[in-house]
Amino acid sequence: MTETSVIALYENCIPVKGARRSIICDLFYQTYMFIPNVLYEILTVHRHRTVGDVKAAYGGQHDAAIESYFAEVIARGYAQECTPEEAGRFPALNPHWERPELITNAILDIDPQDPYDLSKAIKELVSVGCKAVQVRIFNEASPAFLGSVLTLFDRTPIEHIELLLKHSPLLEDQALLALCRPFPRVNAITLHSGPETPPTDYNRAGLTVTRVAREIRSSSHCGVINPAFFNVTLENFLESHRFNSCLHKKISIDVHGQVKNCPSMEKSYGHISETRFLDVLDLEGFQDLWTVTKDQVDVCRQCEFRYICTDCRVYTSPEGKPSKCSYDPFTATWA
Repeated sequence: MTETSVIALYENCIPVKGARRSIICDLFYQTYMFIPNVLYEILTVHRHRTVGDVKAAYGGQHDAAIESYFAEVIARGYAQECTPEEAGRFPALNPHWERPELITNAILDIDPQDPYDLSKAIKELVSVGCKAVQVRIFNEASPAFLGSVLTLFDRTPIEHIELLLKHSPLLEDQALLALCRPFPRVNAITLHSGPETPPTDYNRAGLTVTRVAREIRSSSHCGVINPAFFNVTLENFLESHRFNSCLHKKISIDVHGQVKNCPSMEKSYGHISETRFLDVLDLEGFQDLWTVTKDQVDVCRQCEFRYICTDCRVYTSPEGKPSKCSYDPFTATWA
C-alpha cells in the first residue's frame, strides 16, 4: 500500500468498540473479527484519511503496526485500498430501520397434553403480520401431534418456523425429515434433553437440526447469552441500535395460553381464547421494554457484542445486565 492510499471499509463492515477490544461486524457474510481498540479508532476517527496521514497522527511511532492492521482488514475482505477521491464512494451505512409488521416474531409454548386453541393463536399471529414463529415443546410430542400443529400454518403468510422439541426415539433424523417435508417453512429444529450432536444441514434447503444434551423443562431456561446465539445480520444489527434485540415486536403465548410479551414474564394480557392481539398491542405496559437497548445498560454499553447479542430483560442482574450472561467486556473473558 502507498502513503497516499486510503483504506476504506465496505458499507456492510462496521466496527463496534468495547471496553477491552473491538470487533468488525460483516453484515453480508454474517461474521465478525476481533480488532484492538486502536484499530477501531483508526477506522472511525481517521476514516478516509490516507495511510500517511494516519501514521502521522500517531507520531510515526507505529507505522509497521498500522500497515499490519490495514493489511489484515484487506485480507479479510472488510476493506479496500483506494485513492482519496474513490474513498467517497464508500459511504457509511444508513442506520434507519423500519418494518411494516406490528409483530415480527412470536413464541408459542405448547403442552401436548393440554394445548390451548392453536388455530386461534395462529389466526391472531396473522392479524398482526407476524412472519417468524418459534414453537417450543418441553415434554415429549409425537410426530402426529407435531404434524397437526404444522398443518395449522398452511395457507398463512408466516414464513419461518423454528421448533424446539424434547428428544424422543420417535424423532430420529428420518422421522424429522418426513415430518418437515410437507412444511418447507420449517427452517430449524433443536432437540433438547438427549444425545448432543453438531448442527446438521440436510439436503432439503434451509433445514438445520441441532441436538443438545441440556434439559429445557420450561420457559425459565430462556435468556442464556452465548456466542452460539449471536445474530450478525443487517436486520438485527440495525434494529439493536434503536430497539431491544429480544422483545421488540415480539408476542408470546405460554403453556397455559396466557398472552405475554415473553413467556418468562409474569404479566399476562389475557388468555388466547378471549384475547385479540390487535387489542393487546395497545394495552398499557405491553411495549414498555421494546425500546430498551444495550446502549442503555451499564455493563452492556461497554461490550463489543452489544449489537449482535440477544437481550433478555426478564432475567437481569442488579446493574441491568442479563443475569445469564457470563461475559466480562472489561477483561474480554467468559466465565
